[in-house]
Amino acid sequence: MPSRFLLWSLPLSCALLPGLSEAHLYLGADAGAGHFHASCPSGHRCDSGGTGYDAMLGYELGHGIWVEGGYASFGERTTANDKQTQRIRAAGPTLGIASALPINPDWGLDFRLGLIDMQSRRTITGTGATADDKSKKEGYYGIGTDYALTGHLHVTLGLTGSRAVWHGGSAKVHNLGLGLRGDF
Repeated sequence: MPSRFLLWSLPLSCALLPGLSEAHLYLGADAGAGHFHASCPSGHRCDSGGTGYDAMLGYELGHGIWVEGGYASFGERTTANDKQTQRIRAAGPTLGIASALPINPDWGLDFRLGLIDMQSRRTITGTGATADDKSKKEGYYGIGTDYALTGHLHVTLGLTGSRAVWHGGSAKVHNLGLGLRGDF
């Protein structure tokens, strides 16, 4: 609950801090390849990929430092044999800080670090069908690059990573996404 309060209070805080003349809001989103780094049990078929995405609302404090909240999804992992299929999805809200390192006027590097309320949902169909959810606070990191199309619109390419935990297992998860960021 505290992370949701902070996420929704971010735009209000931005409006109440007019003294930071360099500050501005930005909105970004990307989609790409999500991946679960987990081994496949013997005798099973596994698919550890899927579509992942990120969305974020940020507030630039100035000097390349940002505070941002958002949502990240890392796709789906499927493990199957002749009797059952298990699907695991991992996603959750994020709250963190980011830093930008300009390379030149058009290109830059972005770094992110924060917390994600990772919500893992496991669904088993077939013999012993069941479903369960597990939520756990985990750290997340990100690294990316951006190219300025205009002064306020950037194309982004980034890698976001964390860890998903579900009943009976865990895995490192990553999302490599291509997207857009608009500065306001």
